[in-house]
Amino acid sequence: MLSAAKHLTLTIAAVRTTRARCFAALCMTVFALVISSTALAQSAPADTVYTYVEQMPQLPGGGGQMGIQMEIARRIHYPVFDLRKDIRTSGLRYSFTVRRDGTVTDVKTEVASRNPVVDEAILQAIRSLPVLQPGMQYGRRVPVRLTYAISCLKI
Repeated sequence: MLSAAKHLTLTIAAVRTTRARCFAALCMTVFALVISSTALAQSAPADTVYTYVEQMPQLPGGGGQMGIQMEIARRIHYPVFDLRKDIRTSGLRYSFTVRRDGTVTDVKTEVASRNPVVDEAILQAIRSLPVLQPGMQYGRRVPVRLTYAISCLKI
């Protein structure tokens, strides 16, 4: 018969061995997931345009998404237009793509203001953005499609 101390020692050793095996299995699973997700990201087609990435595009000085939106608002120069016309002033949506090199392309109107002069002023403000820091996914620069809601005021 085993003494109680000897039995306790064998039980502790068995638990440690089981923990070590579980930990090793967990580590191998996590490593396999990281490798497979990295492989998927690296095998993504070169023309894939993302809508959300690990590091979203931003202005060269930082500021994140809010910084881009404020820069667009700062660059809008509304022309003189007839305020009696039916103009949508809120819920306007515009989208554009930030390419791998940080340039802004493919600027589009998603929800228009019903006044082409106002829409063109907003599109021109987006086109005039400086070269941005591109989006990053798995340490690689990737193109990202951004959509912003812009409100204009009736004066």
